[in-house]
Amino acid sequence: MNVRFGNDWRRMFDFLSTTLLVYYIVFLPPGHAGLLMPVTSLMLKIVSSPNLISNGIYLFLFGMKTMGLLGIVLGYPGTGGKIACITGAIIFLSTKKITENLKRLNAHFLYLLWIAAVLYLSYLLGPQTSYSREKLIMTIFNGIVLLIGYYYLINSTSADWYHIGQLGVISALLCLGIWVVQYPEVRPFGLIDIGAMRIAMESNRDILELRNNVSGMALLGFVLIYSSSPDAFLSFLTRVSLYLYILAAFIIMSWSGARLPFIIAVTASILILFTRPRYLKRYVVISSLLIITSVFVVLYGVSRQIPFISMVTDKSLAVSYRLNRDINWAAGYRRFIEKPILGHGLGGYYIEGYSSPGEGTYAHNLFLELLSETGVFGTAILYIPVFLGKVRKTLSFKMRAENGAVVFPLLCFAFLQAMISFDLRTSIGLFSICGAIRSKIKYQHNRWTVERSNGY
Repeated sequence: MNVRFGNDWRRMFDFLSTTLLVYYIVFLPPGHAGLLMPVTSLMLKIVSSPNLISNGIYLFLFGMKTMGLLGIVLGYPGTGGKIACITGAIIFLSTKKITENLKRLNAHFLYLLWIAAVLYLSYLLGPQTSYSREKLIMTIFNGIVLLIGYYYLINSTSADWYHIGQLGVISALLCLGIWVVQYPEVRPFGLIDIGAMRIAMESNRDILELRNNVSGMALLGFVLIYSSSPDAFLSFLTRVSLYLYILAAFIIMSWSGARLPFIIAVTASILILFTRPRYLKRYVVISSLLIITSVFVVLYGVSRQIPFISMVTDKSLAVSYRLNRDINWAAGYRRFIEKPILGHGLGGYYIEGYSSPGEGTYAHNLFLELLSETGVFGTAILYIPVFLGKVRKTLSFKMRAENGAVVFPLLCFAFLQAMISFDLRTSIGLFSICGAIRSKIKYQHNRWTVERSNGY
């Protein structure tokens, strides 16, 4: 089921979408009129999609948050995300091999059910606040949605990583535009207004969620674009477009003031060199440019005495302090020591003198979060199926998705996010990616077994 537009129309829509993206980044027109530009850019990019599968993956990985925010600004809160989720589900259910795909995911759905049972027991032992309930529900919901999205991303030949990544970058810019309408103070004043959102956050903590959403989308969009074509020849115009979207992603991440996206982006850009891409020279050039850009951001921040950048270069500080995680990690360790067997219950993590159990603070590290809230017992039984399933076999530098994209940078993205930031509602994506990768490996193994038995 392909979108019924000819290649000439797709190229025209794609060109118009990119033009609007560039104009909006450069000038950032405020207000609802300005917001029309990223909205139109996103719609044109969706229409120019080569197939519906790619749009379905976009909706599950980016679209629900984007459409949810768009629904709020249009006066229909709570509808946009639901529409995106239902539309994505319809797209996947309409695929030809839906029964086969569901069978391949059976074991991973059962594992999510196992996680739900463990977390529910932990919830009963915890503070049982509204945050704890939301954490329980959204962790399982996000786990299912991300498992399906990543499964099709990795296992479908129709998944266009490059196109989905472009949609992700545009979505990040659209989310920024939505928040500029609601909070004008977050609007950057230029391309190098580094940390504009973080600085605005100091006077309005509501902007924290904005910054995380915007920087996270831009980062994932970058990872998908960068990993999309390691072994494919790219035309001159395609390479120009690739560089343009990567630059756009980095500008958006620099506006956010979040340091983790830069750490992940540089790490992923270096790791991809070890995946043996056919066009290694292209990746050496891009990786070098990304490192130079990151160094420029750091030097610029130090010269302007921007605190959240200059502290990263202070060698007298511990790594956890430079990452602004020393308090969170130390509190996670103390909560674990206090109740090492069963933990404080789901959502029971807290920081003395700053928060109470169930208020929404978290350890910013998946292992510390699980140990402090579910204890050794809960953490161990959560990971039993992982070790029984031999997920370690999924860790391969050279692994390619069915469409030829390299998978390891995506796994690096999910792992570092889970280890340095976010709570279980987002970190569940690491389990989902591992499930999607293991499904591919198991399918390949079964296919090779059949071919050998048939004498091929």
